[in-house]
Amino acid sequence: MTHKSRMLFTQGLEQHMNLSYRLRDVQELGRVMAMDPDSVKGQEAFMDSLSQLGSGLLSVSKWVGGKALQGLTSGFKAAGTQLSKTFDDNKTLIRKAISSANADSEHSIELTGAQVSVITITGDPDHIGQDMDLLLKQLELLDGHSKAVLDYLDSQLIAVRKLKDAKSTDDVFAVIDTVQKLKYPAFKLPHDQKGAARSEVMPGGKEWTFNDPDGSSPKYSMSGDAPAGESGNLSLSKSQVTEMLNKLDKVNSLHQRMKAAYDSYLAFLKSWSDMVKAVDESLGKLEFKVSKSALKEAEKLLEGNHGALAFYSGFTPRVVGYTDRYIHGVLGVLA
Repeated sequence: MTHKSRMLFTQGLEQHMNLSYRLRDVQELGRVMAMDPDSVKGQEAFMDSLSQLGSGLLSVSKWVGGKALQGLTSGFKAAGTQLSKTFDDNKTLIRKAISSANADSEHSIELTGAQVSVITITGDPDHIGQDMDLLLKQLELLDGHSKAVLDYLDSQLIAVRKLKDAKSTDDVFAVIDTVQKLKYPAFKLPHDQKGAARSEVMPGGKEWTFNDPDGSSPKYSMSGDAPAGESGNLSLSKSQVTEMLNKLDKVNSLHQRMKAAYDSYLAFLKSWSDMVKAVDESLGKLEFKVSKSALKEAEKLLEGNHGALAFYSGFTPRVVGYTDRYIHGVLGVLA
């Protein structure tokens, strides 16, 4: 590795660390939004648990001028900005590595056990390219699910917004019925594990699971242990190295796609907050005109969607952090 390449790689690692910090901020702010006020008081550290994130209670007060919402919005903006920076830096490193690879006809690469465990599924260095293909397939599933979640949120927003024009108990229940018919999109992972959807095992031994037994309380997780990797030498042709680096560029594009997803989710958060303010005011005027049970159910709708919050503030930051470590793991071998 040349001095210039080493400098670029160091800068890339700095961006990787900055991204890690930003993603942690988003995760913590998401937990604050999901917890009920009594759980938050007096606590400065929150459990890094997706089940905890999904079990809390959103509230109208958090949407209407709440500090947690302001913080979450700022957190997503900062994370999106850092995603763009990291994407650009990684792309520069990948292009530099491709240029260097084209200068040699063959590459003899010495791998440590630690490197092999990060960038392979089973600890076999000969499967680096195949394992990357499998990772790319899982990332395409993630991208498709992210778009489905945003479509679902838009449908939910359109439906709940109609509460603003409700004049009677029947009007309120009509909106409630419409929302209840909307189904949170399933994460269409390839395997079934006791009713939960499970991904393929990916490099580093990681896998995703998605569980939504009742169609209204989705849970996401990422778990798994890195395989035992053995040190050794790997011989690759120029075309093999270039092909793998081009695939790595596609893995890196997840950062760009997540930036777009965060921008869309931010737009939704603003629209939802504006809608809650308007609807909350309208419902207040119906206090003595509409049944209490109808108002109670309507107010629950204003709390927002736990599944989407868990996905964007809990699950995707972990996935992006994982893929960024993977990218730098592969570059550490091929660059």
